Amino acid sequence: MKASLAPNVNDKGTGFGGSLATVATLCGWSIVTLYLKSQGRDDDVVIRDSHIEYFLPITADFTAITSLPDEGAVSLFYRKMLEKGRARMDLIIDIKQDDKIAMRLTGSYVALEKRR
Repeated sequence: MKASLAPNVNDKGTGFGGSLATVATLCGWSIVTLYLKSQGRDDDVVIRDSHIEYFLPITADFTAITSLPDEGAVSLFYRKMLEKGRARMDLIIDIKQDDKIAMRLTGSYVALEKRR
């Protein structure tokens, strides 16, 4: 997920920490939501908790990057959705500028079956 520095800049001229956290959180939410949609589901997804580490200042446009966990974790997540109507997926989302990791969000996302 790409983002521009200009609307996310702080008073120091670098990436605002809250904006970086928001982009990372949205990146994780998106991958869980898109995975569920690819399985024909329309569930609610929320972030349960997160931990953020800042390594480098952002001085230009940046990218949030994540991927689904290993196949076993994804399979367990989906099985719990089918059985209980809720499941948790842990993700690592990196904010990168060029090839360097500037920030890392480790978060737990929870999917909840929508009540009809």
